Amino acid sequence: METTRHKTVIFFVTLAVTAFFTNFCWESLHGLLYKAHPGMPASVYVPMILSMAVMDSLGITVLYCFTAFFAHRWFWELGLLK
Repeated sequence: METTRHKTVIFFVTLAVTAFFTNFCWESLHGLLYKAHPGMPASVYVPMILSMAVMDSLGITVLYCFTAFFAHRWFWELGLLK
C-alpha cells in the first residue's frame, strides 16, 4: 500500500516539475516576441514568466487528474489500445 502511495506522489511531483520547466522554457522563448519585452525590466519580466509557468503546470496537473478521474485510473499504459 505504501509503495503505491509513494509511486503516486513521485509521479505527480515529476509531472508538475516537468510541466513547470517545459513551460518556463516555452514562456521564456516566445516572450521575446512581445512588443513590451525590450523595455521591460528583468525585475518585472522574470516574476511574470515564473507565475505563468506555475499556473500552466498547475493547469496541466489538474487536467491530468480530471482525465484520470473519469478514466478510473491514475496511471495509463503506454501503447495502442488492444
